[in-house]
Amino acid sequence: MEEELIEKASKQVSSFFNDEVPEFKISFLKTREEMDKIWKRPTPAWVVAKTGNDNDISIFEEDVFERVSHHPKEDFPKVLAHEITHIYTKSKFNLTFPMWLNEGIAYVVADQDKKTGEKKDIRQAHTFEEWNKNPVYGASGKFVRYLIEKFGKEKLIDLLKEIKENEKKETFKAKFKQTFGEDFDSLVGSWLNL
Repeated sequence: MEEELIEKASKQVSSFFNDEVPEFKISFLKTREEMDKIWKRPTPAWVVAKTGNDNDISIFEEDVFERVSHHPKEDFPKVLAHEITHIYTKSKFNLTFPMWLNEGIAYVVADQDKKTGEKKDIRQAHTFEEWNKNPVYGASGKFVRYLIEKFGKEKLIDLLKEIKENEKKETFKAKFKQTFGEDFDSLVGSWLNL
């Protein structure tokens, strides 16, 4: 069953980007202690997966998903597609920052943005430090979906091609304006008021 879900999630990512997903490996976990060991710290109950730098994914087995987390079992395929998206965007674009974009794209590809999250200000969710204080997963997905609907998916991919791995906030804003023709801070403000 998990093999079928892996294949389906991979096709979902491949279809979104119109490109092949790089090879990756998956480790299926059974306990929260295993997840804590991978993260090298205690993890909250909402954490169900981690993508590593070597194209590896650690994720709870589908059968233990709701027993070891707040997620229902039905979330497993979406979380799997989300993590495979991280593999793709890291391999193809070396995407790390901004964090809201990194997580937002994964949310959109996995169709998680349609179900969860309210609009929140994503402007202070650029680096790991900012993200840890302001982990706006759902809002990030909703803003990425907004960008796609307003400007088109190709423009978003153009932006991904321009930004660097640890893109600084100010240079990101310049590249955002160059790609979309709009000021990032102003556009987020307008989106929040829609």
